[in-house]
Amino acid sequence: MIFHLFETKRPAKQYIQAFGHKKEQKYYGIEDGGVSPNFYKGNWPLWQPHKLQADDVLCFQGLLRGTHNLKPYLKDHTWYYFDQPYFFNNNYTSHPDFNDHWYRICKNNLQITEIRKFEGMEKRYTDILNQYSKKEHIQEQKWKKDGSYILVIPPSYHTATWFKMDEHKWIKDTSEEIRKYTDREIRVRYKFRDNKQWDSKRNKIPLEEDLSGAFAIVSWHSMTANEALVYGIPSFASKHSPARPMSLGLNELNKIETPYYPDNRHEWLCSLFGSMFRKQEMKSGYAYDLLQEVNNA
Repeated sequence: MIFHLFETKRPAKQYIQAFGHKKEQKYYGIEDGGVSPNFYKGNWPLWQPHKLQADDVLCFQGLLRGTHNLKPYLKDHTWYYFDQPYFFNNNYTSHPDFNDHWYRICKNNLQITEIRKFEGMEKRYTDILNQYSKKEHIQEQKWKKDGSYILVIPPSYHTATWFKMDEHKWIKDTSEEIRKYTDREIRVRYKFRDNKQWDSKRNKIPLEEDLSGAFAIVSWHSMTANEALVYGIPSFASKHSPARPMSLGLNELNKIETPYYPDNRHEWLCSLFGSMFRKQEMKSGYAYDLLQEVNNA
């Protein structure tokens, strides 16, 4: 078994190598060093896919810089997807509360889309909570039922491209479906400022401001839905979303005025921390071992 590690951007290199460092590995540097402004251009000159063995493993970060070229190989091989964590996003730098970097790692999926229990999950969550200075960001708050508008979070251009969707059509169709069942204002929040395909700066309106008056949130697979659920806003999400276990589906928008208020958000939160790891947990082998337990439960 060989771990094939694909570079997409330089900051991610250390995490992917840390995760696979106890395994036989091959690291493939991207042709332009991961700095090309063309996010859909990516090539690993030394990779020879025809030499893949059945038990070989693929590891990559993000949906850009050539990773779409790996999709044909994901069906028949184990793969690990790396991206920003569900919480503690610190733009690839060490988080001051933990003196370490956090990353999300999912096995054979882009997200964890169901509650998966593992030994010690409550203790892991509690230990992390005790270290975190903004505890309210990862502790479920009382459900809020006095919001006035529906907050819609469309997939980003890059996510839509990966799933072969038209994000503009998704917004139109979803808004029209919501409108059939409610007269509430429908407010769309884009990931990037000015709704560009990509921007170095995110949406200028703080998420907390958009959530403050929301009655419900409707999203594809945005991690914003996680924050909304913690804040006490009910969710409607696709099957690809990490918020799906706590949400009604996008085929249930007829229930937009009577959303789902599950009573097991704490269990779901604990489960999310089974796919979030510090760099030291990758190097020690803990991340790999826990992902085997979580995915084989």
